[in-house]
Amino acid sequence: MEEPNSDDNFWSRKRWLARLAFSFLIVGVFLAYTGYHGYQDHTLTRDRVILLYFAAMLSFVMFVIGVRARHR
Repeated sequence: MEEPNSDDNFWSRKRWLARLAFSFLIVGVFLAYTGYHGYQDHTLTRDRVILLYFAAMLSFVMFVIGVRARHR
């Protein structure tokens, strides 16, 4: 019987992280740019800019985890 968490499983978390790694990078760059641009134009509040930077950081971490899973 197969383990539900094996890497060959279609619904494996590691497999999907590896598959979506580049997308996480694109989303992270977009969020960081939006936060930077909003801060420079004063169109976003300070709290929203912090949230955008935090989300960009999380997206970048997901990118790194996905690249690591892909190259294992």
